[in-house]
Amino acid sequence: MSPASVVSRVRRTVVSMGKRVLISTPAENLVMAAMRGVFVPLIALRRGAAEASLPVVTVIVPVYNVRRYLAVCMDSLLAQTYRNIRVIVVDDGSTDGSVDVARSYARRFASVTVIEQANAGLAAARNTGVEAIDHTDFVMFVDSDDVVPPGTIARYVRAMGANDLVVGSAWRMRGLFFQQRQGHLYRRDIASTTLSDSVQYISDVTAWNKLIRWSLWSGAGLRFPDGFLYEDMAVMTDAYARASTFGVVRTASYWWRVRTGSTPSITQRRWEPVNLEHRLHAVTETRRVLAKHFGDQPQHPIWEYYRWSVIRYDFQFYVEMLPRTDEAYFATFARSAADLFGDASDEFWATCPPRYVPAIRAVVAGNRERALEELAAVGIR
Repeated sequence: MSPASVVSRVRRTVVSMGKRVLISTPAENLVMAAMRGVFVPLIALRRGAAEASLPVVTVIVPVYNVRRYLAVCMDSLLAQTYRNIRVIVVDDGSTDGSVDVARSYARRFASVTVIEQANAGLAAARNTGVEAIDHTDFVMFVDSDDVVPPGTIARYVRAMGANDLVVGSAWRMRGLFFQQRQGHLYRRDIASTTLSDSVQYISDVTAWNKLIRWSLWSGAGLRFPDGFLYEDMAVMTDAYARASTFGVVRTASYWWRVRTGSTPSITQRRWEPVNLEHRLHAVTETRRVLAKHFGDQPQHPIWEYYRWSVIRYDFQFYVEMLPRTDEAYFATFARSAADLFGDASDEFWATCPPRYVPAIRAVVAGNRERALEELAAVGIR
């Protein structure tokens, strides 16, 4: 081995070790302690009666075995600059003491309500929270291991105006690393737009970085589908499509946690067959929602973007799992891929992220061996 090769290998090893330290559990603990060090004094400064003249914002927080993360999530909500917030925490049968943390906040803050139920899944917990609302102007969903920067809700309410929905920039946090998610969508504020005019927002369909007018949500009878992972994709697409207009906030508005510990989140378990099946179900349901609102006409610009976004934000993450999964996993993936992209042209594939296109095209063709070869060619084994 040449001296240059030795130096290169050492450099890669050092960088890798450094990254592991920065995304480690101790690093995550350090970040959470720093956040609470900011949020707790803000809560003390802002504690007092809500300003009843302001519109009511109700935040739904579903909880399941997140004792480690729940306090910093709750602190971030109670530290908001906006002064008319109600928080509904739904404990979905936690077994790690999460409900005790939630109850401690309900005892100290009149704006916090805790509901306890037997474990029924994330969608059911969110629906339970929605059903508990007696009056509100806006609703927001926050996952219990995430963090909402203190000015977010005030910023969202200002941006709402006559809109029915506001979406803001979310940042992925893992240990000491923070990275903007889908930054191309958040280069500027948009006062008001529609899904027809801004089709690219169908690629940001998480429940949690949005504020939604209650009359839209309740009037349409929107619900998360019980028993499915990725339960928010089709529902949020429906909300965008039903909104007369929506606004966009470019400022960092939500910190989405990628966990560093031994309990991975849903998006960290893509190799599981049920995870793939539920993601493909969500993709299919999203297509059904779009057809309901825009018709099933291939020439509509929303369909071209939808298919591109499935490659970019769905399929490319699952094709990476093929080397560690079996033939049954591949067969499930291939059936859906052929249904969605069997008629895709070379021109369409040329618009997609090139790194994964050969492997995904092999999946569409039902050729597992070739898909694995194409992945190996880009270093995925």
